[in-house]
Amino acid sequence: MEKYLILENIRFVILLFGALTFGGMSWLYFDAIAVKKQLNVWLSAIGSAIIAIAFLAVILGIDWSTNLRFLGYLVLGVGVWIKPMSSRPKIGSTEVVNSFWLMEIKTWMLPLLPGWVGLGYFRLGTVGLERHLSRLGVGMYLLLVAECLEYRKLFVSWSDPRIYLAASEFGLFWMLHLVFLFLGLLVVATWVFSYLLKRFETQLTLLL
Repeated sequence: MEKYLILENIRFVILLFGALTFGGMSWLYFDAIAVKKQLNVWLSAIGSAIIAIAFLAVILGIDWSTNLRFLGYLVLGVGVWIKPMSSRPKIGSTEVVNSFWLMEIKTWMLPLLPGWVGLGYFRLGTVGLERHLSRLGVGMYLLLVAECLEYRKLFVSWSDPRIYLAASEFGLFWMLHLVFLFLGLLVVATWVFSYLLKRFETQLTLLL
């Protein structure tokens, strides 16, 4: 019983960390709206805020937290993909890279949406010049693995006790989900809070 209580508390801390991380990301995007009043910035800010609220909804045990995560990743992904890229010197055509994401997007499910967002960030950091966004791509792919591990819920009704124990709450896949969720949030948080710190330093410089 004590072990389960510790695991549940760890889960609570990770989810709260996720809400703070995406809340900080949302704050950065909303702050950027003062300089860049563009649709992609608005969508990125709103999408990040929805994901932060979704993490809080999971903590509170609200049923529509899954719908919020789906909507948040979708809105954030659209914001990332419509963001204009900083141009590189043109050596060859990049039209295929810019258009392939449209294929079969309607068939993607929630676990793949963080991967779509991550691919958008990798696109901006590799095809474009904003290399610092590649870190967000890594974080989103770790969150993709965490979301895929949520499929464990489909196996809790299996008659095989080994599969049931691995897929049930506090089982192997439940703990792996928390590990990848924490790692993904940690990578995203290093980007978010580094820019928040720079923003605060700028504000302090202006005040002093």
